[in-house]
Amino acid sequence: MGKLVRDGIPDLIRADGRTPATRTLSSHAFLAALLDKLVEEAAASKRRTRGGFDDRIWLH
Repeated sequence: MGKLVRDGIPDLIRADGRTPATRTLSSHAFLAALLDKLVEEAAASKRRTRGGFDDRIWLH
């Protein structure tokens, strides 16, 4: 399992003394990964602005 990361992230991992496992995606795989990333970022943004579900509150 992996995820699409910004271009500079592998360099940050190397600077920390670790070796990133990366590959370059095909156009088709890139579009699919970009869509997944968009959904991930939208969910994170919504949590930041509206709160998360840590308190497990059910409104009825």
